Amino acid sequence: KVGWWTRQQGCETVPQAQERIRAVAAWLWSVAEAWKKEDGAMCIVVHGMFIDILIKVLTGVALTTGKQQAVYCSKNAGVHVLELRASLGGGNVAGLQRFNVLEHMPAAMQTGGSVEGLDDCYMHEGTA
Repeated sequence: KVGWWTRQQGCETVPQAQERIRAVAAWLWSVAEAWKKEDGAMCIVVHGMFIDILIKVLTGVALTTGKQQAVYCSKNAGVHVLELRASLGGGNVAGLQRFNVLEHMPAAMQTGGSVEGLDDCYMHEGTA
């Protein structure tokens, strides 16, 4: 599939990102519904605002634009573990088991993850 970004459009707006991430969350739930133990784990690589919105969508937090009441501040190269328990016919549960694991990075190389930085992405669209 061709990605969303084009030079002409540049960065997406917060509502565009939210819509795109809702579709990713729906796809993740479809994968979870078909998952079997022998399938093992899945890995996705995303940026900070994406993981913030994705966790909100998966856990049922209302999405807003502008100033946020809460943000999930992901450090650069942070590892997060989510468990998606899909119940056919509804009742899905998303569990955030680990967040911002950085054991693989020396402390001197760890960057990002500030409330100020993520807040700026929401307050000044096009910076994400």
